[in-house]
Amino acid sequence: MKILVINGTYRPVGTTTELAHSFMEGVKSVGGEADMIMLRDCKIGMCTNCLKCYSFEGDGVAPCCLKDDLDEIIPKIVEADGILFASPVHCGFVTGLMTVFCERLAWRVMRPCEPAFGCGGLKSRLDNKVRAIGSIVNA
Repeated sequence: MKILVINGTYRPVGTTTELAHSFMEGVKSVGGEADMIMLRDCKIGMCTNCLKCYSFEGDGVAPCCLKDDLDEIIPKIVEADGILFASPVHCGFVTGLMTVFCERLAWRVMRPCEPAFGCGGLKSRLDNKVRAIGSIVNA
């Protein structure tokens, strides 16, 4: 079992990171692997809304016009059996780091599909396995 923690805190040491480390210790205690990516240490540009990822109809991860550290993070997400998103709450929202990350990740790993129950639908582009997803959000 491989778990990837995406940590959106600006502080290298603090409550969010402490909680994430505790989670990782739990994973390791049952024989799993756990790695953490600190978004504060990554270069991830803001989405330019070019729609390259959104309109991609091929298989697998959609391309992006921006070339940055997201291109190194996505293969780790593809490989992971589980993903934990961790972020403190600033002004009622996750951090700007996490917001930019999620905005850039969304259409690269999901695709729009037929609406369900009157709402727009989403389908994973990462259909090689089922992944567990969790979050730590603290204020």
